[in-house]
Amino acid sequence: MRLGRGLAIGAGVTVLAGFGLGLAVGSSADSTQLPTARKLPADLCKRLGDVSAFFPIGSDATLAQTGAADIRCRASVDERSQKSYTGAQLGITVTSHAAKVGSTAAQVARRAFDSRPWVVVEGRPYPTKIQRSENGEEQWAFKVITVRADTVVEVEYTAHPIRRETTEAALLILADRAVWEAK
Repeated sequence: MRLGRGLAIGAGVTVLAGFGLGLAVGSSADSTQLPTARKLPADLCKRLGDVSAFFPIGSDATLAQTGAADIRCRASVDERSQKSYTGAQLGITVTSHAAKVGSTAAQVARRAFDSRPWVVVEGRPYPTKIQRSENGEEQWAFKVITVRADTVVEVEYTAHPIRRETTEAALLILADRAVWEAK
């Protein structure tokens, strides 16, 4: 009997202490109190300009835009539609990050950038990383990620036949252009 009464009193004190501590700390943020991500331009893919240099000569690849919070620009030329052994796929994803509790939008974007274990590209206007993989002779797959303030841009490109150095330089310029146009 005494044990039961002691447990009841202890539980009551714990509940009151928890309630008091909850009032002292404050309430948690609801979704209306959290900031939203910056709205990206509706014509972002169009602003990136002509990307025909990334595709086989004579193909009519244009960037198609999808998404609202994350803008995705995609274009591809299938090898079967070409007279020669050529093909390419280009994808650009632009994400504007919102602030989270305890961090700014720029910090959230930087964490997304830092999560990629790719090679850092030195001497760029914005922090940039690249991943490259050779899938055969003159067939390469590239992934580039760059960050500026709250915006993260990812560019994915696969093509054959291509030269690694010139293609890599062009992709870095395209990533910078996407960051600039997303401002």
